[in-house]
Amino acid sequence: MAKSLNIKTTKPSAMLQSDRLRLEVDSVLQSDRPRVWGSDRKTIGYGHGAYGSGPYGGGSGPGYGNGPYGRGPYGVGIGSVQFGTRQEFVAGDYQVRIQAEDALGNLGAWSAAATLQHRPAPPPPINLAIATQTSQVTWSWSDPQIG
Repeated sequence: MAKSLNIKTTKPSAMLQSDRLRLEVDSVLQSDRPRVWGSDRKTIGYGHGAYGSGPYGGGSGPGYGNGPYGRGPYGVGIGSVQFGTRQEFVAGDYQVRIQAEDALGNLGAWSAAATLQHRPAPPPPINLAIATQTSQVTWSWSDPQIG
């Protein structure tokens, strides 16, 4: 059975909203180009909180304590994002590396390889039945990827 790999990564404060990640699984570059920051990246930082949305600024967004000092590295920790790969992989252990790519195509350094244990859950059994004479439980199961 094959399923997408779920990969969790931090949201580095140095990355912009337009920056993307490149993903390598077992030395094979994937077609995935996920973004780490969503649209909320534009509303984080000085001038975008409650003090920035009034007469002293023009932005709108979270108030003091919700910006980079409140929920970033100085607050409750850097946020994280989890995404699933486009390609589906069978159960196994995979070596995964990530690389940053900016809007101009400039590439950062590859991360160190991390081992990801991929154990997708099988689908539930079908045709579940209990025989009336013997009280035996029977069922069938098939890998949806095979048929």
